[in-house]
Amino acid sequence: MLKLYSFRFPAIVLTLGLALTLFVSCDSDDDGDSQPTTGTLNGTVIFHGDWPDSGTVQVSLFENWNNEGTGCWWCAMSAGGPPSYYTESSHFQDPDPTNTSPADTLTFSLNGITLGSYDVCVAGWRSPNQTGNVECDEPVIGMYGAEKGTNDTIPAAITFSSNAATQTVEMHVWFQRSLPVAGCNDLGRIDGSLNFTGTWPTAGIAAIITTMPYTVWEPGGIAGYHGRSAMTDQNNPNFSFSQAYGTYYVSFWTNEQPPNNKYLGSYGVFTNVSPIGPQDAVSDAIAISADVPLVTLAATNVSAPAPHYVSGTVTFNGERPEVGLAVVLSPTPVLMGPPAGWYALDPTETVYALTGMADGTFYVLLYDNVTNGSATLHARYDTNADGVADPLVFDGSNLGFLNINLSN
Repeated sequence: MLKLYSFRFPAIVLTLGLALTLFVSCDSDDDGDSQPTTGTLNGTVIFHGDWPDSGTVQVSLFENWNNEGTGCWWCAMSAGGPPSYYTESSHFQDPDPTNTSPADTLTFSLNGITLGSYDVCVAGWRSPNQTGNVECDEPVIGMYGAEKGTNDTIPAAITFSSNAATQTVEMHVWFQRSLPVAGCNDLGRIDGSLNFTGTWPTAGIAAIITTMPYTVWEPGGIAGYHGRSAMTDQNNPNFSFSQAYGTYYVSFWTNEQPPNNKYLGSYGVFTNVSPIGPQDAVSDAIAISADVPLVTLAATNVSAPAPHYVSGTVTFNGERPEVGLAVVLSPTPVLMGPPAGWYALDPTETVYALTGMADGTFYVLLYDNVTNGSATLHARYDTNADGVADPLVFDGSNLGFLNINLSN
């Protein structure tokens, strides 16, 4: 009997111990006290424009980004070493080689991330032809929390903790704003943006780069055509050109093919009938070189629909008045009230242009550049030289007039 009980007692203890173990295990699961020890980064990358013909695109997470040492958030040398985590080199592939869509949206996931804070998550491009210059070989083309070509160019840090181990990010990559890299392979870049007002054209706006001035009144520009940068999103009116070192001009048109495209403006040209600041009818040249491979232009004011315009030359026989000359757009043959447009000429300037006048009938007159009512009328546009000013009619079917020349 004793021997029997000696066997039964351990069996009971074992059974009770097993039940207690199961109870404790279930209770631990219910408490939810288990904390993650690593993080996960889930991301979306929106790629804009044409993918590069070669090379690879990768997303990398850096714990430290040595901007203090380089002074440049977007410089690859700011990395100062390899990334903490990164996607495989084959992960990102062009899903739309025929470019039927203006943007491609792709996703990625990085797992097993050590908890903590990371300075940047960047998209980079690796050149298949390494030169030893990291800015040419592995440029930064996208960055979480920042967008190239905008006022927001400083990235956002990402922190993984036991309470927030999974983070989600979205970043944009604009290929044409980054590739080819300015200053590499004797190529420079011209970046810019628009301050747009009015009604956005249905087809968008095209920035045209030429080697000669190209406005409706500066002939010959299209002969030096070097490319176009289409802007189809009114909320993102940015443009970029990669060109060989040289001197160029940039103008803006409705995004249509000639002869249907309509002139909207040019960099360096200020010809609105109600200008703020000095007026200028001649496009500004933009030079890129090995010393200055990247030029970021000041935003250009552009409005649509396409403005009415009038342009021509001024020939003044004799010494110009000390107060200067002004081309005046007037609703009457002699200025009798506020003008519809006023273009003040520099002392040696001979070309004028006015844009943006409303529909109507106007006379083009040459006055002293004074507004106190004592200005002398020097010349008027007179097609048949009969001494009587001839009006110009601006309406929906006649946007503008060229070669409206004035001479005293």
